[in-house]
Amino acid sequence: IDYSSSRGLSYKLSMNLTNNLSRNREIRFKPQIGYNFKQKALYWNIDGKWLYYPSKLGGIGISIGEGTHTYSSAVLNKIKEMKLDSLDFNKMNLKYFRNLYLETSHKSEISNGLTLLTGLNFHRRELEHGSDKILESHGVKLKKSYSQFAPHLRLTWQPGMYYYMDGRRKVNIGSKHPTISLDVEQGVNGILGSNSIYTRSELDVQYKMGVRGGNKLYLRFGAGGYFYTKDVYFVDYSFLKQNNLPLERSEELGGVFQLLDSEWYNAANKYIRGHLTYEAPFLSLQKLFPRIRLFQNEYVYYNLLFLSHLCPYMELGYGVATPYVDMGLFVSSQ
Repeated sequence: IDYSSSRGLSYKLSMNLTNNLSRNREIRFKPQIGYNFKQKALYWNIDGKWLYYPSKLGGIGISIGEGTHTYSSAVLNKIKEMKLDSLDFNKMNLKYFRNLYLETSHKSEISNGLTLLTGLNFHRRELEHGSDKILESHGVKLKKSYSQFAPHLRLTWQPGMYYYMDGRRKVNIGSKHPTISLDVEQGVNGILGSNSIYTRSELDVQYKMGVRGGNKLYLRFGAGGYFYTKDVYFVDYSFLKQNNLPLERSEELGGVFQLLDSEWYNAANKYIRGHLTYEAPFLSLQKLFPRIRLFQNEYVYYNLLFLSHLCPYMELGYGVATPYVDMGLFVSSQ
């Protein structure tokens, strides 16, 4: 169960299923579902992966689901022309298109710490019921559905990776150096009815370092954008997304905007982001209440985002983790 003042109440469920075919090979399935009561929207996803080359972390993956409902680049151009004080997403009702997708991928380690993922992504954007009248009121003429076919590539490098071999299976432990990821997607016209042409490119850098006393500092920086666009396209980033489905704890720490309205994630064709998280098991509460063993960790968050109309958007937060529930208090400024 998840609640925030900007997104309302959400229910999220995630399951992890693993079938060991042999000592070193396995098949994994990860079904996920989420429902946002404020948006009255259902999100779901099924991830599958076949680990067939364990010594090189080689695997074939497939993902199918329904992602965040988005609006088109035609509306994006209108947002650019508006001033921030006159921009009201609630009155504009911008969630026009459902996002049904099928993604296939192949991932393997080229050398120690250097991973290459290649794949093909197919998205079907379908106009929501009643949105055609809203679009006409904004002077925008669009089709009722758009197809999007795009080859996808992601290169991830974490130098100095420590690992050990469990039989033929390579197990990465971690590195003292940052993790650098480059993600590129190219929309292609004419394949499977695709009519969206664009180049999306994103850079993501993550770094985790230990501080004295068992404390940890998480740093993350990222930038991305859409380039060489043609006709109608849909802004849908890989690293800048709303959390509609469950995330791992490490992903939450790696940079999530807690108070940012969902409409902003698709409101700019370029962005720059930065995150800082400080984790401490004995920051303040355990010192104030030494006999209470409920508090596991405390967190201080600082999030920064630059995009259209938000230059910058900032969040400052404090969080507490317990064995039963995680809580946080955030304030934002724009």
